[in-house]
Amino acid sequence: MAGEKNKHKSIRGHLPDLIYTRDFDQYSTNHIRDHGMETEDGKRVLWWMVFRKLYPITDLIGKQFWRVFWECFRCHLHLWRDGIRHCDISVSNLMYDKVHDRGVLNDFDLAQLRGRLPPSGMERTGTMPFMALDLLRGPPTWHGHVEREYRHDAESFAWVLLWICCGYQDGVEIRPRPRPLQDLIQHDFQATYEKKLARVRKLGPKYLTPTASYSQKYYNVAVNLLYFYDDRHGASVKRKLRLIRDSGTKGNSAQLDSSESERIELADIDAELELWRKELKRPSVHVDI
Repeated sequence: MAGEKNKHKSIRGHLPDLIYTRDFDQYSTNHIRDHGMETEDGKRVLWWMVFRKLYPITDLIGKQFWRVFWECFRCHLHLWRDGIRHCDISVSNLMYDKVHDRGVLNDFDLAQLRGRLPPSGMERTGTMPFMALDLLRGPPTWHGHVEREYRHDAESFAWVLLWICCGYQDGVEIRPRPRPLQDLIQHDFQATYEKKLARVRKLGPKYLTPTASYSQKYYNVAVNLLYFYDDRHGASVKRKLRLIRDSGTKGNSAQLDSSESERIELADIDAELELWRKELKRPSVHVDI
């Protein structure tokens, strides 16, 4: 019961507050077809939604920023456990509710439900500068053909933390350009992958430092986690190449039933959280996730 109570506390109030909606069915794809114009399969309707105003998490500094960042992290975690995969963690999707003084996980346009295929036209897999390295490498991932795992979004949180610590001062983006990490903004997946792979090997004080608005200890959390993800990505690439060489295939394609797949996914989440907890249990940055 305590676990369920904490879960609902971590989600309730940390999602966008929908105030008003309206459908414009006259602009639906069904209506377009009625006039003899071809469209893709399925139906799409223009939907107008009004939400309570939110503010960027980058407006915040110091301990307030640190608290709100982890409120968004916990909300994301519990949603994922319940089968709702956000799939687009970025700086612009971590928001702040000024009225209630709390973090809000925003923008579920690319979200997926466990066990369901994403709708057609949803091949894009996230905001490139913050995407996990594993999702940027190779055409199958570029077109959304690799199943999203919790660790992918967790890695995105680490990239977001690094981006904010190095790129914002007193709630304002550092100017003039080029700002720190500006090189991660590229025109395609391959270019982004190469820049991120190079950057993750240059994260020490010689190359990057946090601004005065963000503690060195916050920056260190992001750096240490990204070092781990880089090591794991390298091991993953070598393992896939070895499988292809030894068997001539891309691995085991056996299908699991939904209950077994869910059990494995929840176990993977727990394993990922242990990595984060080891980094966050230090007295200087202690965070309970």
